[in-house]
Amino acid sequence: MSSTETAEEHAKAAVLAKVSDRAGSIAARWGAKADQALPFLTDYFRHVDAREVIELDTDELLGGVTAHLDLAQRRAEGATNIRVWWPQMSSDGWVNPTPAIQIVHADQPFLVDTVTMEVLRQGWQLQEIFHPQFLVRRSSGGTLQEIVPNDRSAEPGVIAESWIHIDASPPLGAGDEAYAELELGLREVLALVSTCVGDWGPMKQQLKETIGALQERPVPYTYSQVRSTMEFLQWLGGEHFTFLGYREYHLPDPQGRFEPVAGTGLGLLRGDEEAPDAFQALPPVNKKPSLLMVTKDTTQSRIHRPVDLDYVGVRLFNEAGEVVGERRFVGLFSQTAYTESVNSIPGLADKAREILEHSGYSPDSHGAMAIQSTLESYPRDDLFQTRSEDLAPLVEAISRLRERRQVRLFLRRDFYGRFVSCMVFLPRDRYVTKVRNTMERILLERLGGTSLDFSAHSTESLLARLHFLVHLDENSPTEIDEEALEAELADAARSWEDRLTEETLENPEHAQLLPLTEWLSEGYKEDFTARQAVLDLAELQALKNDSDMRMVIFVPDVANDKADLRLKVFRRNASISLSEVMPHLSLLGVEVLDERPYEFDLPGIGHAAIYDFGLRIKGGQDRLPDWTKSARERFNDAFRASFTGRTEADLLNGLVTAAGRSPGCASSRATSSRSG
Repeated sequence: MSSTETAEEHAKAAVLAKVSDRAGSIAARWGAKADQALPFLTDYFRHVDAREVIELDTDELLGGVTAHLDLAQRRAEGATNIRVWWPQMSSDGWVNPTPAIQIVHADQPFLVDTVTMEVLRQGWQLQEIFHPQFLVRRSSGGTLQEIVPNDRSAEPGVIAESWIHIDASPPLGAGDEAYAELELGLREVLALVSTCVGDWGPMKQQLKETIGALQERPVPYTYSQVRSTMEFLQWLGGEHFTFLGYREYHLPDPQGRFEPVAGTGLGLLRGDEEAPDAFQALPPVNKKPSLLMVTKDTTQSRIHRPVDLDYVGVRLFNEAGEVVGERRFVGLFSQTAYTESVNSIPGLADKAREILEHSGYSPDSHGAMAIQSTLESYPRDDLFQTRSEDLAPLVEAISRLRERRQVRLFLRRDFYGRFVSCMVFLPRDRYVTKVRNTMERILLERLGGTSLDFSAHSTESLLARLHFLVHLDENSPTEIDEEALEAELADAARSWEDRLTEETLENPEHAQLLPLTEWLSEGYKEDFTARQAVLDLAELQALKNDSDMRMVIFVPDVANDKADLRLKVFRRNASISLSEVMPHLSLLGVEVLDERPYEFDLPGIGHAAIYDFGLRIKGGQDRLPDWTKSARERFNDAFRASFTGRTEADLLNGLVTAAGRSPGCASSRATSSRSG
């Protein structure tokens, strides 16, 4: 521990000692002497960062602990005490800067993870979390009698409890109902935790019985396949799977659905009823069914981790080799299941061997090592869910990517049509949030997705990997043009500089402008394409002197641009303000919606400026066909003449440009009109 950390711990202890001097009544709440207040406070804040305790106001600290003790005064066996409220001086005797959530619950796994998941799910923002764990003794009615030191944990009647305190901010604009909804949601998820923890042992027993049944019941598979399934199930039971539900099903009709076997449900699947839209990994029609099915449920876990539940189904067969039922386990693969070597996991080791055999590489070859490396970093859920014959071509192709700058897409459609797994490899320096967001939009649109999840994997390799899981519905297209989709994603990953290089290659006359692009601002590059940049630089370079003005008018190519047309004005060593421009454009019959100025110091040109104006025209976009090339040139000529004073600025300007007359005609007509 560093000297700074030591000093902070001393300061933390001093704060708690100061609070304990005012907290003699705390210990009295469980019949202890006043000198027990400090040990209690020390235990309460034992795992709280010293800085957080030091920064807490003494009254706030004392008020929160006292309120938590009050909540814990009485808790019946199996009950959960919860309070969600905003402490106020008038009603509570202390003030908290945010609403507080306090819980007293039997100490069980996954409590903090599950509670924070529910708080976030309901749109609250977490500020602080304290999670003291106490050994207590209670009366038969649940009254708190003693807080027991850890060295007396084996005494009769001692129970372990989790006391959770959370400071959180409610969703913006939330009313009193948000507090009640959060409390209800917390009670629901904590009840689920208790159910799953209570059924943990029976679920593990069902796993053992399922392994035993594989040895006794007939199955239309070889001994090696059955053995592989048994080894995989044994591996699951070795702390590689968090069991959250189990149920046995029978299949009375091969064309129908699995039906729950009464009295077999445990954990999340406790009970005999199943929702009609619940996911079932039904065996395919007219194809040999798998003995073991590993896939994702369509239900997201409300316990431990907010991801779709993992679904492990073991098929049951009759003597004719027909599927007649299933033993189904739902839960979550543990973190170790994602970090262990593929070769140490039953089932995956078999797939790895089959993929290597399919490749034709000898085991000690460079190609075999590339395949093994690819398998180790491959999205683990995809490895569990995909058959080796479907994995082999994907793994082999990925292993051959090498260190080439490229964008590649690899798709795998879920066997049941619920999602598409998309792996996108791209140069690591191209992996930025803007590129990822663009790829997400493309994938959702092209695949007809309803939502997606993503993860990123980046190492010292030149290529980074983005893994998108695109969720589908019944209206999603079944045919995917992978080549076109890959090309679109590659385009999304190209940088502004990449596009500039392509532009100069396609248009050699722009190559001389390439050095000038280094002087363009990042804000300009965000707003305009590389092609627009070289065209703009060409306009600036063509300016003859400081009084010269060049213009271009065009239809915006940004979908959410509210302007009908945009006008760019190019000047050198001269500025233009919106107040100067507005009268002239208004008299030409257009409305100015916005202005975006860009200024640069360019070698050989000097101080250059581009003014980009958004225009709304009369009649809106329906009148855009009237704005032909010649019409735009007339508009630009009229604006230039009016702005530079060659013609008078009056309402006739709009009439003559609409009528197709030149600025010179506008001048003579204006003169004759006034002289008359």
